[in-house]
Parts: sequence; C-alpha cells; structure tokens
Amino acid sequence: MAYTERQLLQERQATVLLSTELNNMFNRAMKSVTRELEREYEQERKKAKREQQEMYSARKAFVRACLERYRASPEGTPIRTMIDSLVIANRDCAGFSERHKIQHNAIVLRYIIGNVLPDIEICRRLHIRIDSLERYIDRAIGDLAILLYGINGIDPNWIGGTYV
Repeated sequence: MAYTERQLLQERQATVLLSTELNNMFNRAMKSVTRELEREYEQERKKAKREQQEMYSARKAFVRACLERYRASPEGTPIRTMIDSLVIANRDCAGFSERHKIQHNAIVLRYIIGNVLPDIEICRRLHIRIDSLERYIDRAIGDLAILLYGINGIDPNWIGGTYV
C-alpha cells in the first residue's frame, strides 16, 4: 500500500502533535519534580538553620550555667578552672573597645566576685542604664562561648559584623 502525499503529511502532523504533547508532559513533570525538590531543600535548610540556632543557644546556656555555679564551686574544680581561663582570655580581649570592657566587667561583677551585687549596683559601677545590663551580659556570654567553642560558638545569624 503506497502512501499518498496527503497521508504522509497527516502522519507527520500526527507525529509532531504527539511529540509536542509528550514534550509538554515531560516539561510539566519536570516542573513538578523541581518544585518538590525546591520545597524539600528549603525544609532541610530551615531545619539545619534551626538546629544550628539550637546548638548555639545550648552552648550559651552551658556557659551561663557554669557562670551561675562559679561562686558555689570550690577552688580548683573544672568549672572554676574553665571559667577563670575564659574570663582571663576575655579580659585580654576586652582592651579593644569600651563596649568589651563593660561586657567583661558586667560578667565579673554579676558572676565572679565574692559578693552578690544587685543589678542596680552593677549598673551604677559600670555607668550604664539598667535596661542595658542584660544585653551587655548576653553579649559577654556570647564572647565566652566563642572562646570556649571556637568557630562553633559564633551565632549562626551573625554574618560579617551584622545579624541576618
């Protein structure tokens, strides 16, 4: 059976139509798969960021807990030895700016010296407002966490001197 020119043209058109339809189906499937992969990637990225933030918070909480136990710990215990080393290293770094000096002195006055001072007295000695004290202490604890944990002690939201 010989094909006529018209039949050949119809076959070719049907093949092109089928090819176009298959190509469209493939493109829709790829878009769907791509969207799903992007969603999964975004969920994994958010999960990893949340885990990083949780680890950072846990490290800071550990440093804070050690500071809070400092006075009650006998001389020579691991907690006192660690905190003494961190505070000395922090003091050596505190020479860089007035803010670092205030942060260092805030943790020393709150956690290290023998007598417990009320916050208002700490603020009076440091010449700062009462509403600034917690911020200074929190930053100082962050600095101690960096000294203790190295790069893993850096806040994951801190990028190049700014918070994201």
